[in-house]
Amino acid sequence: MTSRRGFLQGGSGLVAGAAAARLFSAEAAAQETGEREDARTLDRLERANADRSRRILLKGGTLVSMDPKVGNLERADVLIEGTKISAIAPDLGAAARDGKSIVVDAKDTIISPGFCDPHIHSWEGQLGRFIPNANGVPNDKRFNYNVILHEIIGP
Repeated sequence: MTSRRGFLQGGSGLVAGAAAARLFSAEAAAQETGEREDARTLDRLERANADRSRRILLKGGTLVSMDPKVGNLERADVLIEGTKISAIAPDLGAAARDGKSIVVDAKDTIISPGFCDPHIHSWEGQLGRFIPNANGVPNDKRFNYNVILHEIIGP
């Protein structure tokens, strides 16, 4: 026979397990909903690429700026109109109230206005032109673009 204490301990374990299951299923549903919303936003952004008058509001990100007039902000919004950044401020939510802006939730991300494609190896483009035979002779290190740029010129 099970004691009252054993019964209560077992029952409390079942209740805790049921509550945890509901919590985890709610988190999974919220994540799935967020992923669907992200996919819809991405689709809207891709379709808006052709529209030169589009407005995109990056909302609530951590802003890291190289512009001393703007500075760095722990939480900020960036409004892009067409191909130009038109405003940067802690809250530009009013710009989205008319429903014509694509709002991108930038929470927990870093926004660097004007910092485009930071991983382009721009220095390599300048140097590649004076190695006309790069990769022209297979297995010859003297003409291998990567060897010349990364092991000789780069350092």
